[in-house]
Amino acid sequence: MENVTVYLDTCIISGIAEMDLPDNDIDALINIFEQSKKGKIKIATSLISKEEIGKIPIKYRKKHELIYYLLTDLTYFNYLKPIMNYGSTIIGCGVGVGFSSHLKRKVDPILNKLKLLLPDKNDALHIFQAAKNKIQYFLTVDRKTILRFENQIEEICKIKVIRPQEFNTTFLATQK
Repeated sequence: MENVTVYLDTCIISGIAEMDLPDNDIDALINIFEQSKKGKIKIATSLISKEEIGKIPIKYRKKHELIYYLLTDLTYFNYLKPIMNYGSTIIGCGVGVGFSSHLKRKVDPILNKLKLLLPDKNDALHIFQAAKNKIQYFLTVDRKTILRFENQIEEICKIKVIRPQEFNTTFLATQK
């Protein structure tokens, strides 16, 4: 079996916390977590999810935080900065060395394309982080701002945007 990694969007974490995902997605997630425990796939999320959860009103936030922290025991993730520096070398606290008196900063072109495509900045950041960490599948139930752009996202950054149930039937079913 190939080394497969799936990234869980914040809406998956919230859906688990609120138990408001469709039964077929819940069943698929149970199977995905089981396969993760067996070492057949890796599950990832990011600090962006933690930041989004932090914006939930405190009286509703605890369940979401609990699920996030339980999931971080299963996950690995390298947070990558979306800003690239050109024209000089960065040392320590942003001090530049080079011929230029100032740093030229440019947002990663993949993130730029995602930001132009997706209506939500955090969705673009999620997908950017997943793509830059070479994660193959981005699991979400967000039809309005992510799933409707699945083909364009795959063209931009070679990551497959997919619902948990579809991942379960298309990938995991073929691996048994």
